Amino acid sequence: MFSEIFRPVCAGCGEDSPDGIFCADCRDSLRHLKMFCRTCGHPLNVDALTCGFCPSRRYDRLFTDYLYSSPLKEMLKKIKFAYGVRGIFHLGELIKQPGDVFSVYDIVTPVPSHFTRKFRRIIHPADVLAEHIASLSGKRAERLIIRRKKTGYQWKLKKKQRIRNVSGAFALSGECSGKKILIVDDIYTTGSTVNECARVLKINGAELVDVYALSCSGYY
Repeated sequence: MFSEIFRPVCAGCGEDSPDGIFCADCRDSLRHLKMFCRTCGHPLNVDALTCGFCPSRRYDRLFTDYLYSSPLKEMLKKIKFAYGVRGIFHLGELIKQPGDVFSVYDIVTPVPSHFTRKFRRIIHPADVLAEHIASLSGKRAERLIIRRKKTGYQWKLKKKQRIRNVSGAFALSGECSGKKILIVDDIYTTGSTVNECARVLKINGAELVDVYALSCSGYY
């Protein structure tokens, strides 16, 4: 009876998945990103030395692994908007970046969620990813940034609205002067949120600010 209730199931489709976060079919459906801007790291359709994102970014470089599509999209939506927990503690297993990529940072910090969002999600995916990366690299996971005002959901807004939505939304809550910092999030869309986080860190003296996002919403 208990084995039936607590059987391991796929975080994407809900079918039996004894071997990991996703069943074999969903795992094969994950869309790995393969081509990136060689300057800023943004995913592209073609290999390029620079791209349109290079001039506007506040961070130094982006690292990301997957296109934000099924089954990853379904899993993250359930976690963030439907009190889902399935797969949350195994998110780190999906990271495909080489381990030495994260070894250069002094501090790993998640993109913060406003405290009111905790009423809708049990655990913030960025927190789990940041803790996993910190454990891989032997570095500190620290909440360097706080979200000081509640903002509307970014996915509902257009690009210029997203920039206005997060403007002034974050504040520093730790020491970052002279530090190399990795900001961690689960989804990268237009970059408005991580750009604002990076701006706060840079104006407070951070030496380097890179971004890791598990998934990216598209090519630009």
